[in-house]
Amino acid sequence: MSKRLKTLIFISSFFVVALILGVVLVGLIGNISTIQVNDFRIYESTNVFSASSGVEQIDVYLSNSKLSQKQSILSDYTAENYVLSVDNSDICSVSKENGANILTAKAVGSTFVRVKDKVLSAQNSYTETEVKVVQINVYAEMTTITLNLLSSEINRLPFVLKTQANSGGISIAFASSDPTVAKMVSEDGNFFVEYYKAGVATLSIYCVDNPSLKDTVIVNVVDKEPDDLYFVDETGTKIDRKTMYADGSYYTINYELLFGSKRASEIGGINGENIRVLDTGIKSLTLIDYKTEYIGTNGEARYRYAIDSETNKTYAVAPFDASDAETGAGVVLDKANRCLKLKKTYRPEDNITGTGDEEKQLKDVFVIVTLQTYTNIDGVEVITGTYQIPVYIYRRIVIDIEVEVAGRPQDFKDVSKHVVNYHESDKVWGNLSWKGKTIKSVENLYMTEADNNVVRTLYIKVYRVYNNGEREQINSNNSGFNTVNSSSSGDNLESRMYTAPDMSFTAIKIEKCNVRNGSKETILTIVDSGLTFELKVTFDTIDNINKGIDLKEGETGYKKEGTYVYNQERKAYEFTYFDERMRSDLEYTDSVGKIIAIRKDNT
Repeated sequence: MSKRLKTLIFISSFFVVALILGVVLVGLIGNISTIQVNDFRIYESTNVFSASSGVEQIDVYLSNSKLSQKQSILSDYTAENYVLSVDNSDICSVSKENGANILTAKAVGSTFVRVKDKVLSAQNSYTETEVKVVQINVYAEMTTITLNLLSSEINRLPFVLKTQANSGGISIAFASSDPTVAKMVSEDGNFFVEYYKAGVATLSIYCVDNPSLKDTVIVNVVDKEPDDLYFVDETGTKIDRKTMYADGSYYTINYELLFGSKRASEIGGINGENIRVLDTGIKSLTLIDYKTEYIGTNGEARYRYAIDSETNKTYAVAPFDASDAETGAGVVLDKANRCLKLKKTYRPEDNITGTGDEEKQLKDVFVIVTLQTYTNIDGVEVITGTYQIPVYIYRRIVIDIEVEVAGRPQDFKDVSKHVVNYHESDKVWGNLSWKGKTIKSVENLYMTEADNNVVRTLYIKVYRVYNNGEREQINSNNSGFNTVNSSSSGDNLESRMYTAPDMSFTAIKIEKCNVRNGSKETILTIVDSGLTFELKVTFDTIDNINKGIDLKEGETGYKKEGTYVYNQERKAYEFTYFDERMRSDLEYTDSVGKIIAIRKDNT
């Protein structure tokens, strides 16, 4: 190839490359010139806000120069009949100023503003009807922030990027001066600051098309490791022991971390990552009320069985479930929520020996559970504390019988019950209240003689009460419980018991009763699970049962056999008995329907 040709080819290639670079440069300049960003700032949020279905959103952005910020909202609801309220006044407040609804944003968070129409009724009372709900999202500008390490599961701070551009979307990118300390990440369209260890990092978010458009926040990560720990209940009160049951449920032991004698809530957070379960109590396991010997040698920790030295029987006493597919982990340390979860499930195969039924169950045990905190200094692990709590693990056993009563089958309610022999608490087992139910304790049961308003059938539901507070409904078909009749008066009484086809309740019907001339009693005995419970029923006329209730001026009144109770505040009697069939026909009421007396007789 001639020298002239080589020169021509080189010049031609140069012009082609220059043309291409020119086109690219013009494109870049054009792109920069067409995207004009007027606002590009980072704002903190306490959570990833999501719009409630059908609810209008109002976003408020607090600048660093303002502790609070006011703006006008809901201009269509400024009339006096509209009343505005806010669900969380710590985040914002609402007021009427100069004929406008003014929202004052105070802190980062999300809440709702509600508009109610207040109308004066014909009875000169006001009614309020909700006509509008608005979700308020408050954000705060970030320039310098301090973050406390809590755990490996809690190391994110949500934030939003507020931008205003004249066209299209903006491509963004992140940068960190030290990504081992902290960095920005994006996930499902949401932004977070993630932080990993103590130190300082400068984080930036910038526009890819124009890197000069950016915002920066300085992140100071503080690692406050605990120097003390104590155990608390769900209310935050210190505890020195925990009681649980072998019922397959998780029982939670909460713990509070301290740093320099201050709790996490007082100093913005404490790092709870370096904590572990040192011992689940296998070494300290003791049978409650039993003498024990351990199977094992040389202080070996894998003790699974205990021997009752009096009977020479061996029992399975592993204090907590193993981590298997059937039961799940019996010991769970939840660092994020600062708690230890323990579980023991009774399984028939856990019983090792024994010929009688009494041997075919776990024994009550007592263990010491130990937590330990530690730190790392120059790569060397240093123990900072060891903390122990006694745990008492009891078998789930039936301790008594409760009877729910009703005058009619349809009167049984799921959320409210009338119960004979109710165990709200027990001196041995503690709180046994019926969770989620409103319970009224019933002391007296009534049926009537063969006079007017005959009441001869009592409807019941029978429950086993367990020592862990659980209730199990039983009937004659699934338990074999039965009733036995006896009369303290020697009268001729005959009864019949039958169960509803769906097993939902049992009816006790008195078929023969010759009770006369005064109150008489019969005993209905319920037998189940080796327990016997006596249900006492009083027989008389309705008028006699309620006789003598009479309100005189100056008297506080009294209750007669538990059917009516005097309400001192209302100055009236209230029928409180569960069975409306026992209501007296001799009620005296005033002009507004309050019961002021029960006549002593028919006169």
